[in-house]
Amino acid sequence: MASISGGDPIVKAQLDKVTDTAIEFACQSIAKHGEFAPFGMSMDASGEVTMLFFYEGETSDSKTLIELGLVALRERAQQDGTHAVVLVYEGRTRRPDGSIEHPDVIMIRVDHRKCPAVTFLAPYTVKKRLFRPVEITIADEILAQASDRIAFCEPQPES
Repeated sequence: MASISGGDPIVKAQLDKVTDTAIEFACQSIAKHGEFAPFGMSMDASGEVTMLFFYEGETSDSKTLIELGLVALRERAQQDGTHAVVLVYEGRTRRPDGSIEHPDVIMIRVDHRKCPAVTFLAPYTVKKRLFRPVEITIADEILAQASDRIAFCEPQPES
């Protein structure tokens, strides 16, 4: 689904993997529940992805879950072997005039030890169909923008 250009091919493959995993899980949740709660992922040096879910009572709002997630991801990043942490949540994009451009966007905020932090934006649409499964369509182009780090320091050139 997502594809990152340039840079270290191993890091590129890892970024592609976490982005695709995030989109796939978010779409499954949207199809089943009509939405998804913020969640996280971590990736170790071998590329293995671990899903992380945040919970604080029955009525936790997304903002609270995102804050909990950031704390959990910072803790996870301190573990040996963690190469990337990812926070995934629902958002929207706006045009320069403030109007909404995409009302439904899967936001994938990635902090990898070996590259600058980035947030991928995957706009989607949901089509509900009578007597058939919900159809979710991800935009052809997944957008990327520079992001603040979640847990790691800026990557250092390898010597």
